[in-house]
Amino acid sequence: MRCYAGSLVTMRAKRSGYLLGFVYSTALVCGLYGFMATLPGLIVVSLCALLIASLLYFLLASRSATIVLLFNVSIFVLLVGRAAMRYMSNIPMESDTASHTFALLLVLISTIVINSTFLLLQSRFAKIPTKQKSSSIAKDYRFRFIVGVLFILTTLFALIKNTFLFYFAATNGYNALYLGPGIGLPPIIIAIADISPIALGLYLATMPSKVQSHIALASYTLLQIPMLMAGKRMLFIAAVMAWVSYIFLRSKTEKGDISWIGFKEKLSMIIIVPVLIVMIPVIGALRGNNATKDPLYELLDSQGVTLDVIAFGITFADDMPKSIYGPYVTAPLVDYLLTNYVARLTLGTQEIPAQSEDSGILGKNYADAISYRSLSRENYLGGQGLGSSYIIESFVDFGILGVAAMSAIIGLLLLWITYRFDHGFWTTWVICVLLLYVYKIPRGKVMDIILPLIQFHTLLIIFAIFFATRLYNGIVIERSGHNDK
Repeated sequence: MRCYAGSLVTMRAKRSGYLLGFVYSTALVCGLYGFMATLPGLIVVSLCALLIASLLYFLLASRSATIVLLFNVSIFVLLVGRAAMRYMSNIPMESDTASHTFALLLVLISTIVINSTFLLLQSRFAKIPTKQKSSSIAKDYRFRFIVGVLFILTTLFALIKNTFLFYFAATNGYNALYLGPGIGLPPIIIAIADISPIALGLYLATMPSKVQSHIALASYTLLQIPMLMAGKRMLFIAAVMAWVSYIFLRSKTEKGDISWIGFKEKLSMIIIVPVLIVMIPVIGALRGNNATKDPLYELLDSQGVTLDVIAFGITFADDMPKSIYGPYVTAPLVDYLLTNYVARLTLGTQEIPAQSEDSGILGKNYADAISYRSLSRENYLGGQGLGSSYIIESFVDFGILGVAAMSAIIGLLLLWITYRFDHGFWTTWVICVLLLYVYKIPRGKVMDIILPLIQFHTLLIIFAIFFATRLYNGIVIERSGHNDK
């Protein structure tokens, strides 16, 4: 009976896959026609149909696709929802129709490639064993204790930092948050606070208990509330997504009597969505925005500005300079490698401040370059900016093929996260850190998901933790030897 049930599920998944492929093909054809006929509304409908079909497939036919499902939610909230709500309300977008239509086409192509990559290669990745021998690092309770203490310490500093930034934004305005050293917070507090995501990843990679995992993830999520109040909503939303992702991955790999996704977890997931929808208009009112009577519209409209970023990028594509650090996709990485603390001491390089004249003219990164050209000089230097997206960065550097290639890489990354979790301590740590950043790249720089893993302070902290663990173990062994005597 089990074999029959398994074959029935496989057959159902294949049929659902064929149907999903048909939906993707139809959406692409409609999207291309919408682009050639300058009918952005048709592309929006195609995108919504594609995302709904993917949602149904991953929910009903493939429960191992929670990560890509949440990434689809991120794409909808950040890139599609605003256009969908405005077209239904007959409200024009902020960019010209041609650029906006092409931007929607790029989003459509990217979404199809990401989901198709996951769908086509899922069976191959699924053959990887879901559980290997537990890492000796993960089983070392002293290492977990030290990492836990580090997370608590850095979380306290992050709370100080985020609370200070909230009051700073309330006093000086939201745009003042992007003026760098002008915020007046001691650099040492910022440096320690920025270690919090790395420490959380290290702690989660030790595979703590269900209660300990929820406490750590809840602490990190609640830590984002001051920034949510300041106006940075995506930090909180991404933290919630990371929380759900980690619990799913633990439930997928853990074998035992403990249910990682029980009634309480399911109820919490159901409650958090309407809570977020209701909270967004309140946050918008605190920032001085005109809150609408429809909280869902407010949520999607406020978070969907990234589509305009892509459209502006298309409009100003011919005026964009070559970045001083090479392709915009890798510019933040090259910038860090050449201007970090060690490089400044050894090579004599100097860091280009963000939101400055030099950062805009020289193209420190794509966000600075496009903001300097599309906004007034005064507004840009005053802290206003448009942000970035993996779509527009890869398009400006390498065209439509670049968007397709980057989307395929993201699809592979989502597969790797899903099927390589709990395959060694360091792999699990990388995945835990990636979960905190991957859902933000539709509206952020591509390198934002890599830089936290290779920054100098990250490597220094890891070395210090291992040194402290070895020292701690040595003291324990020495004391036990004295006691034996």
